[in-house]
Parts: sequence; C-alpha cells; structure tokens
Amino acid sequence: MSILDNTKFTLLVCEMFYQRGLSQKQIAQELVISRSQVCRILAAALEKRLVTITLHYPNPDESFYQKKINEKYGIGEVYIYDTGELRGIEEMNYLAEVSKNLFPVIVKDNDKVGVMAGRTLSALAKALSKSRNRGLQFVPLCGGTGSNGSDWYANAVAENFSEKTNGRYYILNAPQYCSNIEGKNMLIKEPSIKEILELGKTCNSVLIGIGNIESDSTTIEASNLLKSDINTLKSLGAIASICSSYLDKDGKIIDCDVADRIVGLSIEELKNTKKIGIAQGKSKIEAIKSVLKGGYLDVIITTLSTAKLLI
Repeated sequence: MSILDNTKFTLLVCEMFYQRGLSQKQIAQELVISRSQVCRILAAALEKRLVTITLHYPNPDESFYQKKINEKYGIGEVYIYDTGELRGIEEMNYLAEVSKNLFPVIVKDNDKVGVMAGRTLSALAKALSKSRNRGLQFVPLCGGTGSNGSDWYANAVAENFSEKTNGRYYILNAPQYCSNIEGKNMLIKEPSIKEILELGKTCNSVLIGIGNIESDSTTIEASNLLKSDINTLKSLGAIASICSSYLDKDGKIIDCDVADRIVGLSIEELKNTKKIGIAQGKSKIEAIKSVLKGGYLDVIITTLSTAKLLI
C-alpha cells in the first residue's frame, strides 16, 4: 500500500504542517521520509478533502470584484481598494497610500522599471516609504520636458521612484509630442534619446497610467496636443491612451498621425514586459475598459467604486 493511501499517516502530516507549523523539511526529517513525499501527501490531502482551506477576506466587496474583473477581462492580478466616499484627487491620493505596500510585491529586486507620465503614478511614488537599495533602475518611456515643469512627467516620476528606493534613474531629454513626423524621426536618432528608448524596451516591468481623450486629461496636458489633434483622435474613435498608443472602445490600437509624432514607446513595443496599470475615477471608466478588453495589462490596481462601474 502506498504511503499516500494511509489516511492516519496523511492526517499526521497535515497536523504537523497546518496546526504545528512545521516546514516540509522538518516533517520529512522527523518522519524519516523525503520532502517530495511530504509535498505529495499534502497535495493528496487537499484532493481527498481531508483538508479544506478557507480564506477570510477583510473586505468581501474588494475580493468579490477582484474575481469579477478577473473573470470578465481575464487579467491575472487584480488589486482593488475601498476608498469609501472619496472621489477625484482625494481618491487618487488615498489609492496611492493604501496600495504602496504592493510595490515591493509587483516590482522585483534588480528590476529595470519603465515609467510613464501620470498623476496617479506620481502620487504612488510620493506615497512610498524610503527603502533599502533593491538594485532598481527607472526608465522614462516617453518624453515630456515642456516649458512648464511638472512632477508627473515621466522623467520626474522616474526620479521620484528612484529617490524612494535608493535606485538609479534615467532622463529622456525630449518632448513627448512633435509638431511633425520628420522632426520626431530626427529627434529619436539622437544618441542620448535613442539610448533611453532602446533601454526602455528591455525593462522587466512597466508602471502605466491610463488616460482618456479629454482636453483636461494628464495625457493631453503632458503632450501639449492641439485642439485639432484631440478632435482628430475623437473622430477616429479614440477612447483611451496607454503608453504612446491610442485605443478605440474595443481595445484596438488606432493608427494615426498624432500617435506617430509621439516620442516614446508604444504598448506593442512593451509586449514582453510585465505591465502594471494603476487608474481610477468615473471619468476613466471607458478608457480602463478599453485597455482591459485589449488585454494590455498583467496587473491592474484600482478602487472599489471604479471596479463596480467596470462590471
């Protein structure tokens, strides 16, 4: 008879592991069996329902909508935080504060981390506590050195993250948006700019905000788009912006002159990178839906109020 068929022995192993808190290695040494046998016994106990595991969620609504978004959009890692009645900037700042402890979980030591422009990303960087040097490098994935300096441009966001993590950051000395394609193509041939864009393609993970196509949005403000450009995007059905790409309501990338003039990496150029999106707010619901439908994210961090509207 196999060791796996002995119920009493199986229950003994389970008691040692689940109730006494011994490690698999300690159990193997005490019972004079191999660690792999301990592992198989524990797995068999779950399969035979000799052991059941119950998770106690502090906030059932958060876990309910995490599962719903996972099921509807097929995204693996969903993190939802209840921000109560807060909305607007207060909600954004609170989301950054409560989700800051996720950062060391979703961004691994020695990662090369790409960052986009965005107020939410800037808020997250500010919310982080100072940490030890984890060997992190932060690479801006789009330009944005306009005449009016801002702490939510990609360069500033990269610098803020590196300061909090004792990491290293790079600077992309270029505007996010050029007035014509010829100027953009000349600009990206400059060695210092080309180097950063190529470095961005090698990132292990990317922190991404999600923008909508409204004149007061961060995306539009950072890129200094003209009103005619905004009208062109809307006429083509643009709903969302992610990295240097514009998407329609179904999550399909829109090919257009406006996108071709952006100095930065498109979402397609980051397909082999872990993409972490953080976004919230009623005004961004359709944009977030578009990004999720397109399957562009591996991780989404949002608020409970936003999650309810997404479902």
